[in-house]
Amino acid sequence: MLSILLVRLKSLGDILLSSIIAKELSRNLPSVKIDYLVDEQFKDTTRNFIGVSDELVRPCSNIGRILLFKKIFRKYDVAFDLHGSPSASFIARIASKGKVIGFAGRRFDFVYTNKILDLDASRHTVESNLELLRGMGIEPPKEFSIELRRDEEKISRWKKRFGKRPAIIHAGGRFASKIWPSEKFLKVAKALRANGYDVHLLYGPGDKVHEEFKEFPSIEGCRPEDLPNLFGAVSIFIGSDSGPMHFAAAAGCRVVALFGPSNYARWRPYSSRAVIVSSTCKCGFGWQDECKYPSQWCIGKITVDEVLSAVKKVEEM
Repeated sequence: MLSILLVRLKSLGDILLSSIIAKELSRNLPSVKIDYLVDEQFKDTTRNFIGVSDELVRPCSNIGRILLFKKIFRKYDVAFDLHGSPSASFIARIASKGKVIGFAGRRFDFVYTNKILDLDASRHTVESNLELLRGMGIEPPKEFSIELRRDEEKISRWKKRFGKRPAIIHAGGRFASKIWPSEKFLKVAKALRANGYDVHLLYGPGDKVHEEFKEFPSIEGCRPEDLPNLFGAVSIFIGSDSGPMHFAAAAGCRVVALFGPSNYARWRPYSSRAVIVSSTCKCGFGWQDECKYPSQWCIGKITVDEVLSAVKKVEEM
């Protein structure tokens, strides 16, 4: 049996968007075992990925990492570096006794045995990831989709918790410059409630708990492996560019995604049931935590009316 390791250490959405590789490898290779390596803070993210056999975790501690390296040393026939960082490249190299596949132009691409060119960096990252299949002699598919395993019993439990037309708002995210203002999210939440939605606030690890949302029920402590079932029970998701947004799209939930400094052409929700609301960024696409031009903050310029209009559009999808 062919053994393959996929290395994507972080972040939540990026790990999910890389899962297309596992799905297509398992579909094209008759006998294969695919393991997925993530950082400790993203443990259990891959539990519902199609094609993944086991999840490995890179610990935070140095001793834990040394033990991991011993465990995976030359264990796999093939390793994919889906991350591109020096540490991910190193892990892929020591884990494989044969092929190491990654994108040409990465800082440590000299460790790859198969360097794949991303000829169109403007396309969606899912489409770029599929190019890595060429390292295994597999032609990237023309038609594909991100899919997640779901548990219908758990979805039913979520549905019983919600009222009619459940809606989830995620007002958090990793970078402050990518998060829409909480006071605007609150206005949207009140407008949705007035239109018959049962609005809940979703809080992920590290998200700021907003006192102004106390009048709305919240969902806290939801693990990544729970997200496909949660979103399988929800009518609509509204949030900024974040990991939960990508999980909602992959679960088939209607999504309104708000974009500012991140490139929505590359990172938009990969779904036919999504509407994007974006605002031009003066400082260009980037990942800085604080905006360089706070008086002209791109995502902050998106209006409540624009988001409510997007809700109406996505309701028809």
